[in-house]
Amino acid sequence: MSQSVRAVGDQGNQNTVGQFNLAARLGSALEGLARFFTGVVATNVLVLPVGAKAAILVSAYATAGTVTGNFTPVLGGAPATTQASINAAGDIIFQATDAVTAAEVTYTTHEGQTFTEVIPVAGSTGTPLANKSAVFLISAEVTVGVATGAVTPDFRGVVPATGEAAIGDLGTDIEFNAAQVIAGSALVTYIAAPGVGVALDSIGDRLDAEVEY
Repeated sequence: MSQSVRAVGDQGNQNTVGQFNLAARLGSALEGLARFFTGVVATNVLVLPVGAKAAILVSAYATAGTVTGNFTPVLGGAPATTQASINAAGDIIFQATDAVTAAEVTYTTHEGQTFTEVIPVAGSTGTPLANKSAVFLISAEVTVGVATGAVTPDFRGVVPATGEAAIGDLGTDIEFNAAQVIAGSALVTYIAAPGVGVALDSIGDRLDAEVEY
């Protein structure tokens, strides 16, 4: 009789726990839980660990600086006083006049696999390989083009300025400034949308999958 991977996990059967852990990719699932991080804020930015950048900011508390205490999480862009938000790099930013120098934050990360690959670029637009779709751009470097070198990731959907790159609205392309790249290639690292192309399914889809054990 078939049952969902979720049901197998709920049973707690020691004979199938190993199969459940593998099917659910338990390590990746646990990685998606909210994280707590505390650190020094330099130039209004709390830099989060590589590989654990923020997707959603749950809470922020300034422990040192001109203004301390609870800060209100806001979506993207420049925060106002006593607010905190996530910048395009996935780090936490504060308003300059608050002069925060240390903070504690709770946040969640992006779900999905991280890929690093050289992609072809034509017309200032690069395409992730194997029909993947990108949700978060970690880094980009123009390897062949008018001006080579590292560029700064910007928010998804924006038109990148000189020296920047951004994921397009649909996630199926990575766009560069027209003056930066006309045709060539780029080395990019990004988080791929689960279940698109060769990327593994989302945690929810894996738990819903039917199995015979």
